[in-house]
Amino acid sequence: MKKEYKDKTNNKYLKIFFHSFFILLLVAGFLIDPPIMANNYDKILFKLTNILLLSSLIIPILILTSKKIKLHLPMFKKRKWWSSLFGSFIIFLLLGFSGKLCDSYHTEFYQSNYEEYKEIEKVENLSNKSINEIEKVWNDLSENEGEKQLVPNETNHLKIHYLDVGQGDSTFIELPNSQIMLIDAGESKESSKITKYIQELGYQKIDYLIGTHPHTDHIGGLEHIIKEFEIGSIYMPKVITTTKTYEDLLTTISEKKLKVKSAKAGMEIINTDDLKIEILSPMEKEYKNINNYSIVLKITFHEQTFLFMGDAEKEIEEDLTIDEKITVLKVGHHGSDTSSDKNFIEKISPKYAIISVGENNKYNHPSKDVVNHLKKVNTQTYQTNQDGTIKITATGKELTIETKHNEVKPENSPPTDTNQSDKEQPETPNKNVMNDIKSNPKSDIILKKLTSPISKGKNATIEIQGKPNTNYHISVKYSTNTSTAKGLEDKVTDENGIVHWTWKVGTNTKPGTYNITISGDGITKQFAFVVE
Repeated sequence: MKKEYKDKTNNKYLKIFFHSFFILLLVAGFLIDPPIMANNYDKILFKLTNILLLSSLIIPILILTSKKIKLHLPMFKKRKWWSSLFGSFIIFLLLGFSGKLCDSYHTEFYQSNYEEYKEIEKVENLSNKSINEIEKVWNDLSENEGEKQLVPNETNHLKIHYLDVGQGDSTFIELPNSQIMLIDAGESKESSKITKYIQELGYQKIDYLIGTHPHTDHIGGLEHIIKEFEIGSIYMPKVITTTKTYEDLLTTISEKKLKVKSAKAGMEIINTDDLKIEILSPMEKEYKNINNYSIVLKITFHEQTFLFMGDAEKEIEEDLTIDEKITVLKVGHHGSDTSSDKNFIEKISPKYAIISVGENNKYNHPSKDVVNHLKKVNTQTYQTNQDGTIKITATGKELTIETKHNEVKPENSPPTDTNQSDKEQPETPNKNVMNDIKSNPKSDIILKKLTSPISKGKNATIEIQGKPNTNYHISVKYSTNTSTAKGLEDKVTDENGIVHWTWKVGTNTKPGTYNITISGDGITKQFAFVVE
């Protein structure tokens, strides 16, 4: 009698355990959200799929442990062990199949993004947070576009550095208004290299930071950049992923008390008579692929245009409304054949193209088809895996291009074959070009380097390029007086037009923004620098 009572008690506890476990699984299946951005329809399907798949695991066990349930099911009435197992297996298959069938009815947008998510999962660490939690962080950091930022017109040159960061992307831009912009920062392992490059040019602040889209080969180094530099405005598209890289980036932005402008087509970052920086994409629609949320940026400087495609693919190229020929194209998606459609390349007919690509990369970038599309419209193409960091200096009418092979090429120079080996490239500057530059200098004062911001009591340095062998005068004016510090005497430029001054900022100087005035050869220019 005692044994029978004990058996009944044990069965009772076992049933309570399985029923409780079943209820908890159903609740968990309902509460879990999809790991990618999804509309309400896809969220409901995701939850229903979870419940059916979880039920396929637990319901057969509940049936096997409940005599009352078995008596009402035809397969279990015979009370044969093989019949019970077979019946449980059939129920497992039916529920599992129902779950998979339900999963197949997701929208195409969801299915495509989920496949990409699974690919990312293979190569990146995923965050412990859900998509909703990360989206909430984004919303907290989101900032309204506000008014267009108008900046003083300057006559400095536009300098674009297409950085060699392996199989990744990063472009550093010195704007003609003395501000700077950084588009992407490659993988995290490249961040120190990028930081050093920018700091050696004398910059401590990045006025505009662009994260084109949340793939690690574009935003991996942004966390380090934000920690190392003073940051002005941050632009990113609102597309959420659950990678650890993306979560850490948002956390760093939050810790530095910065905000993010949600980039979309039609936004203008700068708009003056001589300089316009505008965002052409992403547009306000859903895309199947995260690459198509890439920020597509266009810079117009006088008569020259520069297009930066991020990883945007052919679908975006079809939607872009570009009515003019492009001077320099930053080729989309590292030269992959998913981008740079033949019709698009013919339409914009770039004079020059830059492909950021890693040496011997596993993706076989750039595609031969893309290279051929560019050749057919007589585009001169450069690749970071062959040419290293590529520097372009633009005047608004003319430009020169410098690579690791020490080439300095004027805009009207004949195209060269980018497939030539390093040995076939010239090892020294083109003497004719260099002599032409020296004998026909531009009547301008070009800022090469400026220490700003600078702390009180520290040495500041400014370097400019002007007319060769010409005397230049410098004046540094603080709030109450003009500096008489040693090192601010008149100086003569060298044969390349380069001259620099170094002076000590007084310990009693009040923090603020001050002007440096440089004049020579009938030209006067002012540059702002910050004392902290």
